[in-house]
This record gives sequence, C-alpha cells and structure tokens, in this order.
Amino acid sequence: MGYPTRAAARAALQSWHNTARPVLTTGQWLTRWLATRVHLRASTLRAYESHVRLYLLPHLGGIPLADLQADDVAAMLAAISRRPQRGRPLSAASQTRLRATLGTALSTAQRRGFVERNAASDLELSPARRPHPVVWSEPRVRAWRAGGPRPAVAVWTAEQTATFLDGVDTDPMGLLFRLIALRGLRRGEACGLFWSDLDTTADGTATLTIGRQLVEVRGAPHLTEPKSAASCRTVALDADTASRLADRRRHTGAPDGPMFTTATGRALRPGTVTNRFASLVAAGGLPPVRLHDLRHGAATLALAAGADLKVIQDLLGHASIVLTADTYTSVLPAVAADSAEAVARLIRAAAVYPPGHQAELLVACRITDLDAFTATVQGLRRDLGQPSVRWSAPCLGAAIQFAVKVRSWPAAHVRDALLLVAADPHTRSPMRLAEAGPWWDHAQRPGLTRTRQEQDELDGLEATLADADDRATLQLQARQQLAADSEPVTRLTVARRACRLLEQQTSRSGADGPISINRRISVNRRPSTLPPKPPS
Repeated sequence: MGYPTRAAARAALQSWHNTARPVLTTGQWLTRWLATRVHLRASTLRAYESHVRLYLLPHLGGIPLADLQADDVAAMLAAISRRPQRGRPLSAASQTRLRATLGTALSTAQRRGFVERNAASDLELSPARRPHPVVWSEPRVRAWRAGGPRPAVAVWTAEQTATFLDGVDTDPMGLLFRLIALRGLRRGEACGLFWSDLDTTADGTATLTIGRQLVEVRGAPHLTEPKSAASCRTVALDADTASRLADRRRHTGAPDGPMFTTATGRALRPGTVTNRFASLVAAGGLPPVRLHDLRHGAATLALAAGADLKVIQDLLGHASIVLTADTYTSVLPAVAADSAEAVARLIRAAAVYPPGHQAELLVACRITDLDAFTATVQGLRRDLGQPSVRWSAPCLGAAIQFAVKVRSWPAAHVRDALLLVAADPHTRSPMRLAEAGPWWDHAQRPGLTRTRQEQDELDGLEATLADADDRATLQLQARQQLAADSEPVTRLTVARRACRLLEQQTSRSGADGPISINRRISVNRRPSTLPPKPPS
C-alpha cells in the first residue's frame, strides 16, 4: 500500500515522528548538536557555544524543532537589535555568523529527518559589508581629535607605526607588537610562537615558521592549528628584527619553549596582549587602532614598499588574494600621490611621442624586441628579490618615451641605462630612468671615467642644484641647450650648464639681489671647483 503523492508520504512520515517520538524542542536539539562537535577548532567551538548560549537558546529554545520557521529566526534577530547583548547592537556581520551557526545545526537536523526545511537558509539578511581599513591621515586625525567619528578599521601611517614601535621598544611585549606590525602575524600566532620556530642562517637572515596558534577556550589557553591551511607559512624577517629576537633569546637563556612569556614564564594569553596594546596606544597619544589593525597596517606598508599583492597574500596567510586586496590593503597618501604623478608622466610622454611611432623610438634606443627586453629586465628584478609588476612592457615603453622625449636623454644609450636602473636594488620604478644618475655616465662616455677633479666639481654642482626648487626644469633646459649646440650631453656637462642657468636666474631675481653660484655653495658648506665669477 503506497501513497498517491510525495507530499502525502512526507506528511505521513512527519505524523509518525510526532506520535512515535516525544516533541524535540529547538533548544534540546541545539544542546545535543553542540555536544557532538568534537572535531572543530577551539575558536570555532567557542563561537558556536557563545551563539547558542547568548542568543539561540533564550529566543528559540522553547519552539518545537519541527515547527521552527524563518519568521521565528527573523523575530529573534529583531529582538536582539532592540535589546543588544553586552551593551552594543549586533552588527550585520555578527548576525550573518549567528545565522550560519543556526543553519549548520539545522542542516544536521534535516539530514537526520527531524525537519523538512532549514529555517535559517530561508531567511534573507542584508549583506554584511566588510569594513575597509582607512589610513589615519593628518586631516582624519584632526577631525577625530575635534570629536569626529572613529573608523571601524583604521591603520597607522609609516610614521605613526614607527612612533609606536619606538615608544614600546623597552616594553616586555614590544617585540611581539613589532612582529605583528611588520610581518602581519595574527594575535594567536604571535602568542603561539616557540623558539624552535625561529630559523637563523649564517648570513644573518632569519625566518619564522607559523605552525600553531594560542587561543583561549573557557578562560584557559590552548595551542591549536592555525586558522586555515594557508595560515601555515614561513615568514621572512628583516635584519633588525632578527637581531632583536637573537638578543631576546640570549637574555632569556631558553633553548626552546614559548618565545613570549609572562614574568613567571607562562605563555602570554591573547586577551592580555590585547589589553596591553590598548593601554600603550592610549598612553602614547596616537590615534586609536585595534591590535588586529596592526595586521591590516602590515599589509598596507608592504604595498607601499612595492611588494607584489601575491607576496602580501602569502605574508598574511590568506587562502584568497581577493581577501587580501579587498579587505587588508589600503593606499597611503604618499603612494596615492606617486600614482597620480606617474599617470601624469604617462600622459605627458604620450602627448610628446604618439603611440603609433613607438617602434621608431625603440629602434633609436637599440631595442629590437620590447617583449624580449621586458623579460630580461623582469629577470633582473626577480634576481634582486624585487617585485616586477611595475616593469611590464607598457611601463618600460612609457619610461623610455619620458626619458627621451621629455627629459631629452640620448636614445642611443637608453637600453644600457635602463638595464643599469633595473639592476639597482634601490630602484622602485622604471621611471627612474629619466633621472640623472650613474646609469647615464658610462653609457654616454664609454671607456672613460671622470678624474678626481671632475668628480669633485660634479659633487659641488649637484649639491647646488639640490637646493633649487626647479632643478628638474634647469636640467631639462641644460640638456636641450647642449643638444642644440652639438655639445656632449653628460652628467657633468648637464650640471655645468644647469648651474649656469641657475646663476642667470638668480642674477635676475628681485629684491634679494643677485646670489652667485659660489655664494650658494659656501652657504651650504659644500665644496666647489667653479672658478670665481669674473667682475662685471
């Protein structure tokens, strides 16, 4: 004997459940479900327990599990919003996590036949927007000090970070905060470090292996696995931090054991670290940030230093580069200004030398295949351990155009000069090609080197030009005049002509009267080999 429809069969099954078993409430099921969660990370289990104890049991515990509807869940969230727990309303992100906890419990109940539908999955919530970190720029700091709002997630500038690290240098937790601020460790990862995780090589380089984290469960510290598989990583350290860790290890005299401990030798609890950080920030007078915001700041500083986004992802231990790009990185004001100037340079170069004629320029620069030349340049950057994202073919083409057509550097020597620029570890962008530097010397004067007298003269001339506000304009005019006069265009001849132009400019100045090149150099206490100015 069967049932005419599937719906009739479900109704008969539900009727059997209702008569054959006692009524199971939502609270009973949640308690039973929570007791079976034995293979979860301690932090996840702690979140589940908190959601069940604070929200789900008080609001949904008495409702029969089979009768639970999406409207009941919506009513719970509305009630929580009206009567917030712990003195503050539940954020959209917290509501999403709460719904996820209930949904996981109801999915298990659905698989076991206790409910037909998952009431949590039927509920629509407003999408939770991830707060994007903002930089504590000077205008934002002034607004905050005047009573303005504090951003939900904020990061310090490089100067503010340096101020904080200098201020906590002698604090027992200062080195721990340094690791979080520079290398982006999570709080639990830093607290869970052991001396065996530090690997130092003979040349002084050092790395940290992140393989565990310290979390608090029911008030007790526990060592657990990191947050995800991507969180297990190796983090490179700068020489200064490596030296500080080595000094700390010698001072403690511990060959192994926790890297950061209390005065009694016990491992630092994450909550203690957070409280200490908050008190130090308040005492230092800096704009407020959370301890976790230091991790955001590490990503932002790495981006400003020229690190590739993939490198930052690996540094932070993110499984997805989207999370790194959308949530953890911000653009510092100085980097934004550099970007604006770079775009303006590209436009100026394109206006002087139209894209359709780029092939002619490359031939004049002795570059027959731009793609092959780009691969060579990017190889040089990788050999230096530097990011190569700014050294693409379009970027190289723009730098070449700007150097030749805007700054008037000789095209015949561009190829060699650009290779020297790329091989310099201090170079951040190919646009450095347009600047006066040693990469032009040997290219313009093959087989020749300056004498000591010429070098002293060049040092004095460039010291004078360094004080001029319009140095770039003077150098450009000097190169154009030398080219028009068919004279050699070298770093020394450009400096001589630029200083002559500067002297003419200052001689025509107004109320302050003429200031000679020699006087400018003597005021700045820099040597000069220029002959004295002849009497008028």
